[in-house]
Amino acid sequence: MGSFGVISQTGNNTQTEGLVFYVDPAYKKSYPRSGTTTFNLASGSLDGTINGATWDGINPTSSFNFDGTDDFVDCTDNDIFSFTDDSNDFPYTFSAWIYVDSLSTDSNQPNTIISKYATSANEWWFLIENKKLVIINYDQSNPTIIGRKYNTDLVINTWYYVAATYDGSKNVSGFKLYLNGTRVDDTDYNGNTTYGGMQNQTTNVYIGKRDRSDRLSLFNGQTGPINVYNRVLSAGDVLQNYNAQKGRFGLWK
Repeated sequence: MGSFGVISQTGNNTQTEGLVFYVDPAYKKSYPRSGTTTFNLASGSLDGTINGATWDGINPTSSFNFDGTDDFVDCTDNDIFSFTDDSNDFPYTFSAWIYVDSLSTDSNQPNTIISKYATSANEWWFLIENKKLVIINYDQSNPTIIGRKYNTDLVINTWYYVAATYDGSKNVSGFKLYLNGTRVDDTDYNGNTTYGGMQNQTTNVYIGKRDRSDRLSLFNGQTGPINVYNRVLSAGDVLQNYNAQKGRFGLWK
């Protein structure tokens, strides 16, 4: 990973194999304390442009704050975020530290963690819908959704480490959700058997919203580190990442 290596910049014990995107406002190499760019610690490119979100300063959590009205981070479009060659799906993992100030109960306006999901050019979406943690893929050529969810309400004013993995199998059994290092998914989300796979779309990747003007699905709260991998993290890998940073967010157990 060269000079942008996660370990060299952060000193923490997070998984780095297959890591393609990692932003963390706690580290000056990722957010230099001012400006509108958050830099990708996994490489020298694919940085994010901050729109409205604010940095909460040097403190134990050191996070970005999203007001739930118009704040987001634009990570642009890049093939590295498209886990498909239009015929086959490929594995991925998304993970984030989040603190939610409010949770939407409007199914048309869920809370986005990170997305590549628009009006008519959708790929994947990691979100909180009706207070439930959800991961979905979309087959744009034969409009169908497939995914998994955790059918228990998240609560506000709490730091969570959330992660979603997908093995590229085009089956609901290929998805897993984790909360604070423990696997929690328990319900299929539109486990449609006609799902044929994702297609590479020109939609930008966003932290804190989806790319649809009438349904922005904004996040209201704080985000710490956000990671994207081009492989499935094992349960042990996810737990390792959780343990590496839980103290920073007041979770000592």
